[in-house]
Amino acid sequence: MKKYLILSVGVVAVLCYQNCSPEAVNFSERSQEQIASENSDAEGDYGTGGGGFDCVSGQKLNVYLDPLATGVIDQNQYLGSIVSYQGEETAADNFNYFSESAHPIIGPVPIGFETNVFFYEGSDGLALTFYANIDGGGSSNNKLEIDITTEGNADQDRVLLSDDGNELKKVGEIYEGRFQYWNNTDGGVIGPFKKTSPFKIKVAILETGDIETARFYSANNFHFSLSSAITPVSSFVIANESYHTCD
Repeated sequence: MKKYLILSVGVVAVLCYQNCSPEAVNFSERSQEQIASENSDAEGDYGTGGGGFDCVSGQKLNVYLDPLATGVIDQNQYLGSIVSYQGEETAADNFNYFSESAHPIIGPVPIGFETNVFFYEGSDGLALTFYANIDGGGSSNNKLEIDITTEGNADQDRVLLSDDGNELKKVGEIYEGRFQYWNNTDGGVIGPFKKTSPFKIKVAILETGDIETARFYSANNFHFSLSSAITPVSSFVIANESYHTCD
């Protein structure tokens, strides 16, 4: 038989004396799920940690907004976790660059006035992929400027593909993306990232022009907005978590 003692001091606490879980509940702290749900625009779903999606095997990465571009992870800005897309092509081949634009074989479909971000794992490893706008539509003339810094990957990453030639390049320790596009896409691919490394990727958004929104996509068809209260496209930080295997 279970016995309970109920105390009432502004809140209700239930103390178990028998047959109860040994795990303590801390009512003063919000869980990652609660924080992500509060920061998400996806009707309470918060990524591969929940939301009712089918399990998808792949590299699992945590994403945090960084509105002030400090490069420091703020747990209160946690958006959720995503899983990498997977395929047989290299990351550059998966980008499927022609007509001066991205046409991804596996990954989110480009959208006008929107920036898409995701991870893809192919024959050459895990890579960060991003592009703005859409081929043959969207913005007639726009600039996107970003700085990307990587840490904890043993200097193994490099530019695997730069949309429109040399608009994405590494200058010192920073990947500089200085894009301008007319009715097409701009973006690039950076990698490979070692799945067993505690790597971190800091993305500082410098200029977005007429981009209206940015979204981070996961292989389970989940996505969340990279907008913040002060800008439609926020800087953000990605932290490697683990490889997620489904039973």
